Amino acid sequence: MMMIRRQFLKRIFNFARAAASHAFSYPPAPIRVYNGPFTSKAATFSSGSSLCSGAALNAVGGRRLLLLNDLQDNKGSRKKKTRKGRGIGSGKGKTAGRGHKGQKARGGHKLGFEGGQTPLRRLLPRRGFKNPFSLSFQPITLGKLARYINAGLIDSSELITMKTLKDVGAIGKQIEDGVKLLGGSGAKDIQWPIHVELDMNMI
Repeated sequence: MMMIRRQFLKRIFNFARAAASHAFSYPPAPIRVYNGPFTSKAATFSSGSSLCSGAALNAVGGRRLLLLNDLQDNKGSRKKKTRKGRGIGSGKGKTAGRGHKGQKARGGHKLGFEGGQTPLRRLLPRRGFKNPFSLSFQPITLGKLARYINAGLIDSSELITMKTLKDVGAIGKQIEDGVKLLGGSGAKDIQWPIHVELDMNMI
């Protein structure tokens, strides 16, 4: 019995040494694979031989090779869903992890319910509101318009539109709802007639 065990261990050691030498040699050296633990028959093959079996190739170098027909998730990567109320043997039977009686063991309660006391959403004050119909205009004063005209950037003899103001940089590029023309102290700087095209609802 000791002799058989010694021969078995010797064959395992020889196979491991051959696999290690195959893994770190190029081109791959042939591997000797024993057909059985207690037989003397052996098969010699290389990685390109037709005698290569899937079980033998998977054991090359003590590592598993990637095969398309052997793809699977890592162990523990997919966890089965806990099935509650399926008998006491499952560990989640009877009360299904809810304990005995009480409000939490029954149908549940509304979101934000605090047991009858005034909930936080009613304790905090409300500050103002946001008007959904509000409009956002870019303002421009007559004084600023006069400075652009005096600098020669705007021709006062032509019609002044929102596109003209945008091209010379008098207003920003993002015109949301329009441009609002304001008067102010700069109105006295305009000593000549000008023509500005704006929507009446934007003035």
